[in-house]
Amino acid sequence: MGKDVPITIDIDKPRYDQDTFVGRAKHFYKTANPLNAFVSSKRLEDAHCLVTRYRLKLPLPPGTTEEDLWRAKVLYDSAYHPDTGEKMFVLGRMSFQVPGNMIVTGGMMAFYKSPAGVVFWQWLNQSFNAVVNHTNRSGDATFTNKELVTSYVMATTGAVVTALGLNHALRNAPPLIGRWVPLMAIAVSNFINIPMMRLQELQNGTPVFDDKNNRLGNSTVAARSGILQVIVSRIFMPVPSMGLTPILMDQLDKRGILRKYPWINLPVNVITVGICLTFATPLACAFFKQKAQIAVSKLEPELRANESPYDQDTYWGRARRYFQLANPCNLFVGGDELEENRCLYIKYKCGEPLPKDVTEEDLWRAKALYDSSYNAETGEPIPVLARPAAQLPVNAVLAGGMMAYYKSTPGVVLWQWLNQTYNAFVGYANRGGEVAPTDQQLMTSYALATGTAIGTALALNRLLRNSPPLVGRFVPLAAVAAAHCVSVPLLKAQVLKNGTPIYDDCNAKLGYSKKAAQAGISDAVLYNILYAVPPMVVTPLVMNYLEGRGTLCRYPWLNFPAHVGIAGLCLLLLSPLACAFNRN
Repeated sequence: MGKDVPITIDIDKPRYDQDTFVGRAKHFYKTANPLNAFVSSKRLEDAHCLVTRYRLKLPLPPGTTEEDLWRAKVLYDSAYHPDTGEKMFVLGRMSFQVPGNMIVTGGMMAFYKSPAGVVFWQWLNQSFNAVVNHTNRSGDATFTNKELVTSYVMATTGAVVTALGLNHALRNAPPLIGRWVPLMAIAVSNFINIPMMRLQELQNGTPVFDDKNNRLGNSTVAARSGILQVIVSRIFMPVPSMGLTPILMDQLDKRGILRKYPWINLPVNVITVGICLTFATPLACAFFKQKAQIAVSKLEPELRANESPYDQDTYWGRARRYFQLANPCNLFVGGDELEENRCLYIKYKCGEPLPKDVTEEDLWRAKALYDSSYNAETGEPIPVLARPAAQLPVNAVLAGGMMAYYKSTPGVVLWQWLNQTYNAFVGYANRGGEVAPTDQQLMTSYALATGTAIGTALALNRLLRNSPPLVGRFVPLAAVAAAHCVSVPLLKAQVLKNGTPIYDDCNAKLGYSKKAAQAGISDAVLYNILYAVPPMVVTPLVMNYLEGRGTLCRYPWLNFPAHVGIAGLCLLLLSPLACAFNRN
């Protein structure tokens, strides 16, 4: 019967989507369920055995269902350390957060006026926090006893001093204001305790990874961002209970109920806090992803050398990236300088020592030259005419020719053939990756794209022969778009057939997806068309205007150079802006 349980579920990952707030809230609601703290040792051991057997792909007990596995995983996560696998001290478990904090928080608010009560309950609260932090510390954490004690003492002192100081400063304020003092004290202690507990991360940085799970290094910027998120989450967690409970108690006090029944002070505080914490704890934990994301542009310079200096999550960052890659000036870099920059970039990627006079700007220039001159997959030099920097001047000439001679049948055939030949050359020179197209696919794509472009242009010219001249000038763009709609899917035929590899957040391969392949190929077609739109829309408008004024009749020799010049300017200034609409 154990074989009936599908081995398709991954119980080492949360059951609910961690990219959404609701998914994270459901996950933490299950994990922090206070009922888990009172589960017997036998049930915990049974859950541990079931999870372990499933991970090792051993036979499971008869009748075990997928729901049984998830329930066992929840109990396992609530009681066993994720790194060491050891059973955690019950008072330090996430499931004990609600019962533990409701007692401590209720006490802080019930006895907020008494200096002795303030000292005792703030000390008890920080002691409980220290137990939780010590129980849940990372398996590879290297906190010394001195660091733990220092953090504990400073947080306790900060909370006590804040509470006593505010009580004294607000002694003449309305009673409700005084009831909120414990919340302020906890906020201050969190600002002390958490950075102290994570002091090593602040000093040495926290590990950061790229989207392929390659470790880039340690970042203090990411450490500060992560610690700030933890502080915000920890402060928000008690806000509902320590913000609403004082309002309720203040009303009971005004109605004389607390004077008539003074013994209900602590129980009412504790119960109200418990109800609020039951819902507030998972919601506060769900504010931020457990694996946070940070823009590459915000990291230290030494961690950005493998990426782009511009944020690729923003439109203008992508536009600046395209401007950098397509800069025609890169064509005039000598072979020696190109090799020198390649060696500098490779040395940096491999972690080898660099010359002392190398600056951050030198590294970025080396990266830009490398990206514009070497194949991203193989690392081999790209032929000069196939490089991104050469595509601008070459495409300016080709686009200018297609638009200058769009009326002539021989002109249409020649320039459309030249354009598709150049596209095939660029595709061949830059091919690479897990599913690179074969020579046969390249030749088939080239032949069909050329036939499509020529056929489309000639057919539209015939259909639109009585249309206004401006409409006919847009025919080359339609032919280029049609050719891309044919050539790109043909080059990616293998991907369309078998699917493209897809990965999760940890770069674990999930399999192949045809839908993802279709979406990626659609983006590639759109990218190629967008690149051609500015020069092949703006140029016809300008040339039609010049023709209307009789300029081309007086100076017919301007036809071809004017087309090339305007197309070149559009490719230089507008095409990167059009390409930036589409993310890689």
